Amino acid sequence: MTGSAFSTAIENVGNAAYFGDPIMSADQYLTSVALGGVLGGTTNGIIAARNGRGFWNGDMPGIQGRIPTIKPGHISPHQKGEQGVQKAIKEFKADGGIVKQTEVTLDVNGTRIRVDIAGEFKGKVVFIEVKNGPSAGFTPNQRIALPKMMDGIPITPVGKNAANAGLIPNQAITKSQYILMIKKYN
Repeated sequence: MTGSAFSTAIENVGNAAYFGDPIMSADQYLTSVALGGVLGGTTNGIIAARNGRGFWNGDMPGIQGRIPTIKPGHISPHQKGEQGVQKAIKEFKADGGIVKQTEVTLDVNGTRIRVDIAGEFKGKVVFIEVKNGPSAGFTPNQRIALPKMMDGIPITPVGKNAANAGLIPNQAITKSQYILMIKKYN
């Protein structure tokens, strides 16, 4: 939970400085920290249990307090995510798509998300969200916003990366102008 508290604050300030996102309120911060701690702890507990370790502390049975060694070839979740994004970019380009920008912030009816790739295909704006790995899941905001996008809610690009993608920040885009793609790799 402490990691969630620090990372949430740092990520929010960084996103505000770099992407122009607003600073979250105290209620949003506390909710994010609590959800991050609960979801992270539960996910890691399940993964530990599936690998024969203790759910609560990740220890191997009978070997208390030992730090497990990382297996050669192990990659971090961030590296795994980047591999998925690179694979999606390669596929999109092979199909004739043009990648304009990565990490683009969108406002979907008051909920902000960041999609992995923004591009163009046959005159339409394409937003691609990539999940790579069996445990990769959607963020709480993605669980709210992505279904709305699939239902055709207009979206509003936000920030510098949206402008770099050739989008007009704070100007709504209707469903007839964009395509949402969700790529899931294992």
